[in-house]
Amino acid sequence: MIKPNSTILTIQGRVNQRMIKKMVPKAVLRKNTYWFFVDFAANEISLNHKFDVLLQGKSQKLICGPGSVTIKIITCLDQFAHKLDAIPRGYNTICRLEFSPGIPGAVKDLPTLSTWDYNPDALLIAKHEDIELATPEYILNDMYFIVGSEIKNKLLLNQQHTFSRVDFSDLLNKTYHHHLHADGILSGLIQLGKVVNKSDSLMEFVNA
Repeated sequence: MIKPNSTILTIQGRVNQRMIKKMVPKAVLRKNTYWFFVDFAANEISLNHKFDVLLQGKSQKLICGPGSVTIKIITCLDQFAHKLDAIPRGYNTICRLEFSPGIPGAVKDLPTLSTWDYNPDALLIAKHEDIELATPEYILNDMYFIVGSEIKNKLLLNQQHTFSRVDFSDLLNKTYHHHLHADGILSGLIQLGKVVNKSDSLMEFVNA
């Protein structure tokens, strides 16, 4: 859930190559970067601003982060291809975003657009300070410490350092002999920084 007055951006889709060449004739697409149609910003956001959380737009479900991805604003253009020093409040813009260590699969799956078309599957980028869980933090910390420690120890016993969502779900349900909402628990562990993404499909527990 996003807190009120947070600094977030909605990315509707990738900009098609023809439009990029028209607006930025000498543009060179660097590794781990894409140009995006960005919906109007509620606050002014400067260049080089960094985000570390990627969410599904409508449900605000966590896709990745915090700590597993960094998203930085590299370039910002208005609709007339004028370069801007910041994303102005209330503006639709075209932005080049850089993803580190790599571009998440959900971003690669965004549609290629020719304008700021409404996309029901748009993505949100935010900072972890601006999102909150629906359950009180002290309860979540206790639950995730217990569940996370148990699953982490079982993985280490099997000499397994990375795991997929399916691996996590199978091990969770075998451990507790009950069908649990594995995706929700795993998303919570990721959001609390206890699990980080190593690739599009594999994750690992942090050492701390």
